[in-house]
Parts: sequence; C-alpha cells; structure tokens
Amino acid sequence: MEPDARVERFDVGFERGLVKAIRLWLGRSPRRLGMLWRWRRAFRKACRRRARLSQREGLVVPPLLMLSPTMQCNLSCAGCYSRDYPRDGEMTLSEIGDLFAQAEELGVFSFVLTGGEPLLRDGLMDLVKSRRNLIFLLFTNGSMVDATWAGEVA
Repeated sequence: MEPDARVERFDVGFERGLVKAIRLWLGRSPRRLGMLWRWRRAFRKACRRRARLSQREGLVVPPLLMLSPTMQCNLSCAGCYSRDYPRDGEMTLSEIGDLFAQAEELGVFSFVLTGGEPLLRDGLMDLVKSRRNLIFLLFTNGSMVDATWAGEVA
C-alpha cells in the first residue's frame, strides 16, 4: 500500500473518532461550536500537509504526538514508570514551544501531555493556550486541579 493511502485511511478514521469523542463536550454551546469549526479547519489543513509530505518525500507524519514535559511528580505511586526516570535534562519551555510549532507545521494536530505530573511544569499551560489550532489531551493525577484551574480550562 502506498504511504499516502495509509495516511489518508488513518486520517479518516482519526477524524471519525475525534468527532465521536467531542460530541458530549460540544453540547449546544455556540462558543464551543466555533472552536470545533476552527479545529476542523486546522485538522483538514494538517491532513493535507501530511499527505503532501507522504507523497513528495515518503515521510509519514503522525497526527498525534506524546510528550512528557517533566518527569517530576508530587506523588510516589507504586508501579509508576516516571519514578525511575531522571528529573534533570528536561526540555526548556522555549524548546517545547518550538516542538509544538514544528510539529504543527509538519501536520501534527494533537498532543498527549504526560509525565510525571505535567501540571508541575510552570508555563506549560500558557504554551498550550498559545497553540489554538492544536488539541491537547492532558494525563494528570488530578491533585493540582482546583476550581480556578478547571474554570480556566473550561
């Protein structure tokens, strides 16, 4: 199978799954509908970028990347993989911002932010807010989520 056919088939399945996943989130909110429309346009643009790269250069770019912006955590859960990783040598916020920009330019549409505890990384949420055409999924232990933070995210 040609690389661009694989990319196209994956993109169609990914888009369908994404639409199903956000139906509950959307509700009847006009603001959220506007956000959804912007993300849909960004998603289609990202799909075209990935298809062009696949066709021209044989480069298969995933629509989603996972990033652990920190391995630091405020808990010590038994069995957690992040406990065994070093806490030094993290990317700077500038490097993470550059990664977001370069990935978006290549056609990456969403990021899964893991850790450690990603909410311990000061400035990370400001970077997330600045990338309005990307979708971020955050894996957190929830211990740092309060009403103020939840309202800001909502």
